[in-house]
Amino acid sequence: MHKCIVQGDCDGLCGIYSALNAANALLKMDKKDHEILFKKMVCSIADRENFAYTIINGINAIQMGKLVEIIIQYAKKYYKAQVVKKILSTDNNNAAGVWRNLSDFINANDGRYRVIIVGLENKYEHWTCISRITMASLHLIDSSGMKIIKKSAMTTGKTVKKNYRIVPGEACGLYIK
Repeated sequence: MHKCIVQGDCDGLCGIYSALNAANALLKMDKKDHEILFKKMVCSIADRENFAYTIINGINAIQMGKLVEIIIQYAKKYYKAQVVKKILSTDNNNAAGVWRNLSDFINANDGRYRVIIVGLENKYEHWTCISRITMASLHLIDSSGMKIIKKSAMTTGKTVKKNYRIVPGEACGLYIK
């Protein structure tokens, strides 16, 4: 039996899916809204970029910022909700500090559900959505099927021997105000 081909095996659409998963987690969207928001995101990138290149190679932090703005506008227009964006510190010399910053954001004791869109690299370049953080792991909503990344497999440093490196400047926290 052949292995199933999944998102990410042949494409670079993880950025769009991580943004869509973040929006879905915050807004509890139905299938119709998934499709509408997906189309808005794809059209936004296609209008501004070489979309074939983007499909193959993925999106960068600037493009992710545009996708987050689409989420904010969509939530405001169709859900009458104010999605708040916070760029989170990812100092590449302090893995413990980065973990603490991400954890403090997502585990804030304010009654709001929060998610973080984060860029990863090393094992492979990938955007994902963090839904929960414990002392030992990141819990993901991920288009490639990843569920958990252990803290011991993460780093922020430039030279890494671990499976995953959080990319400096590629951590965006979202919540509904």
